[in-house]
Parts: sequence; C-alpha cells; structure tokens
Amino acid sequence: MTGDIQETRTSSPMPSGIPLWPAAVFLIMGACAFLVDLPVALWFRHHELPGLVRELIEMSEAFAHGASVAVILAGFYALDRSNRRHTFRLVLMAYGSGLIADLVKLTVARTRPRDFSFAGSVWDTFQGWLPLATHTSSQSFPSSHVAVGVGLAFGLATVYPQARWYFAMLAVLACLQRLQSGAHYPSDVLFAVSLAWGFCWWLNQYVLASQGAPASDGTGQAASAVQPGFKSDETPR
Repeated sequence: MTGDIQETRTSSPMPSGIPLWPAAVFLIMGACAFLVDLPVALWFRHHELPGLVRELIEMSEAFAHGASVAVILAGFYALDRSNRRHTFRLVLMAYGSGLIADLVKLTVARTRPRDFSFAGSVWDTFQGWLPLATHTSSQSFPSSHVAVGVGLAFGLATVYPQARWYFAMLAVLACLQRLQSGAHYPSDVLFAVSLAWGFCWWLNQYVLASQGAPASDGTGQAASAVQPGFKSDETPR
C-alpha cells in the first residue's frame, strides 16, 4: 500500500468577540466609586501592604507603562513568528486605549490622591474643564496606565485565548498599583477600564475584523491537522 500524508494548517478559533455590556457596567461602577474614592485613597496613604504583596503590585506597573509595554510587544514579535501579523492588533489595543484616556485627561483636571489635602469632598478633587497643559498632579482622571494595561490584556487574550485569566490578572494588578501608589482614585481606574473596554470592542468590531484569527494553538506554534489520503493508483492491500 502506498500513500502520502497531506498536512494542512488550521487556525485556532478567535474568541466569539468582545461584548460591549461590561464597558457599561464598569462605567456605572466608576460613577458609584465617587462615594468611596476618598476613603480608599486615604486607606492606601496610611496603610502599607505586606512586603511581598506590595512588591508584586509595584512591579505590575510594567504591564501598563508605555515603555515596558513596548518591550513586551518586541518580545512577542521576536518569539512568536506565527502570530507576528497580529502585532499591529496589540499596538492598537494597548496604545490606542492609552491615547483615548490621555485625551480625556486634557478635558478634565483632577488632583491626584498623593497631591490632595483631603480637606474637602470628592468633588474638590476636580479642578475644572479643559486644563490642557497642566502639571501631572492634576491629571488623575482617568488612568492612562490602566487603559494601556487593559488594552494590552485584550490584545494578548485574542492571540492566546487559553491564557485570558492570566492577562486579566496582570491587568488587575496594574490597577491596584495605581491605587497603591497614590496616583489614582478607584473611579479613575474604573472609568479607564470602561474606556479601554469600549475602545477595544470598537476596534475588534469595525477595524480589526478583517485581520482574521490568530494562527496559533495558544502555545505560539501553528496548529496542524493531519489528513491521510491516497494518491496512488495501486490498490491498497
């Protein structure tokens, strides 16, 4: 009996899509968080987390900082050749989300927790509209770090869907880092999550839909299906 093996490449399925409703949920949570912004910020100012937990949260900023995210994306491009074509997806989701948050910062001035006296109410943290060129101490709302981290998590989850929980965990740790450092209030974080979620939904729905599913089995290697077939005129024995 003679025959040969035909190897065909297949792609792992893209997740069914990014739902939009969680963006609305985080938006509502952000509005509700105004009630606890000052108590939570004060707690982080006067309490120190255990050493190992604190260090883990502090290091997680690397998942949301523009420069370190560039290093992560460079590693993705260098290591996963089968998914290199999705680098643009990751760049758009991460930096696009951060840019949207930065644009909002230009319209609303809000004093960061580490620079606020806590003498007034939560509304006293807001300093006016269209601050444009203000000091970084008045750029609390929303958190662009969080937006970048959530966008990066979404991008990586579309390429490696079996590790979505891991990328979500890194994004959550990055959110906690912004609270622990006194850089943001809970509402800043939640509104940033909502912005990034909505932006990634829009990208996935209207901009990146034609790019196709990542050709990976989730381990960085292209999946393959082996289909036996006969190409000989001989009768198999």
